[in-house]
Amino acid sequence: MRILSVFFSLLFVAVSAFASSEYFDVVFDIDWTIAYKTSAEQVAKDPSGVFQFDNEYYRVSPGTIESLRKLHSTPGIRVSFNSGGTPERNEAFLQFVYSQVNADPTKPAYSPHMILDKHDLEDMVAKGEALPSDSFAVRYKKTLLKISSDLKKVILIDDIKNFLLKGQEANMLWTGTTFEDLLSFAESQQKMRLAPEADKKYFPKSEFEYKNERNKISRLVDLILNAYRISPDNPVAVLNGWTRNSKGVQFDQSRGQVRCEALF
Repeated sequence: MRILSVFFSLLFVAVSAFASSEYFDVVFDIDWTIAYKTSAEQVAKDPSGVFQFDNEYYRVSPGTIESLRKLHSTPGIRVSFNSGGTPERNEAFLQFVYSQVNADPTKPAYSPHMILDKHDLEDMVAKGEALPSDSFAVRYKKTLLKISSDLKKVILIDDIKNFLLKGQEANMLWTGTTFEDLLSFAESQQKMRLAPEADKKYFPKSEFEYKNERNKISRLVDLILNAYRISPDNPVAVLNGWTRNSKGVQFDQSRGQVRCEALF
């Protein structure tokens, strides 16, 4: 009887491991995804959405606050964050962000499901799969399995393409190329003219490219919500179908639709 009990316990664990999650987990990176690292000079020009921590300035990416409200207010969606920053910085920044998300006391108050930091990264050097001389995103990897075991229902928005563990590539929604905290296209062009030739690639080549990058969070969240409405049980498959053959995603304002194009 005891052997039979153990068998059914193991069977229950195995079935639970493969069971579909009741939630769709949307996970955000922080740096260069929902936050621009900026300077005192830029803050003096426009202090809106700026957070300071340890003498570093960060500006919340345009559209982030509204997009978080959209996600939190959608039944069945959880929001988490996975950044290679310190736990102190990550938590302080997100407290600042959520003070704006929850600014209206008459509306529901939201909070993140999980906040992962540098201590949650997988050390690929220790595993013998990377060299100490490799770049940070090669030496360390993020894993979404710390948030959900159901990879059909978890997606990461990140500015670094190869930051997820092998086998989780389909769970990445890349932001496209990101730029500095540039308050206007005119400013970006002025700074690009003064930049060394090797750094000119970090500036937008057109006003369309500038606006598309500044609106990255809004357009990607709209894409995620559309995929979830179409397939609540496997939104990742829908997202992959839309983005597999494209290098970026834009929102077509003229048609009110999200479409994928080779933009970056």
